[in-house]
Amino acid sequence: MWCAGTSQEKVGQIAQTLTGVTISDSAVSRLCQSLGQEFESWRKLELPAHYQIVYLDAVYFSVRFEDKSARTAVLAALGVAEDGNKEVLALAACAEESEAGWSELLRDLKKRGVAKVSLIVSDGHAGIIGAVREVYPTTTRQRCLRHKQEDILSHIPKKAKAEVGGHLSGIFQATNHQSALTQLQAFKVRYGKVYGEAIRSLEDDEAASLSFFELEAKWWKYARTSNAIESLFSAVRNRTNPIKVFTTEHSCLTIVWAAIRGIKLARLLLKS
Repeated sequence: MWCAGTSQEKVGQIAQTLTGVTISDSAVSRLCQSLGQEFESWRKLELPAHYQIVYLDAVYFSVRFEDKSARTAVLAALGVAEDGNKEVLALAACAEESEAGWSELLRDLKKRGVAKVSLIVSDGHAGIIGAVREVYPTTTRQRCLRHKQEDILSHIPKKAKAEVGGHLSGIFQATNHQSALTQLQAFKVRYGKVYGEAIRSLEDDEAASLSFFELEAKWWKYARTSNAIESLFSAVRNRTNPIKVFTTEHSCLTIVWAAIRGIKLARLLLKS
């Protein structure tokens, strides 16, 4: 009940109504504190040395600071092991997304044992790009292609979106890296003079758009976008929506983590 946003006082009242047993405010408080302790223990768990994919993204919540509330970013890392199993590796709270915040989260992963990541998938946030370059300099980063395609098509007239979008999808769904590069060059030649802004958007972070080809083909479907972590965030929000404002950053992180514990993360279906 507490994780769903019910106040400690209300938890006691509801429990008494359901069971006929009076539960003191201090008992409810101890239960809530024990959840916080479990969360802190989880944050220190040792992690495997290698993940095939790590998705990085942030979700925002309202947190109270004294007599005001403000949007606070919860940074998250979702890892995928070689067998396709997914697990949330780390959570951190920041006033906003920044290179410093992402660097701290990634350094924490490395400290807890993650020595190698084959591919990091993210949006184009400069803070993530800088942090990955600093903490995992040998790891390739993949730009989320769903976001990239949306950015490009935002510069295309409505009547031409279907045509241009089809050619974009052809690039990103190519059967191999060379074919994708060939189609990319053809796209630039075809639309460069009429849709200059779209081409500039395409060229921004261009190399990272095709990084997924560095993995085996069985991973491509899952490495092209950050859908996996965004789907997780959607499920978390469904559970935390009753809480309009969190009392502290720590309670926000604890409840987000508690919500994640109740979400079954589907294993990736990898085909050889």
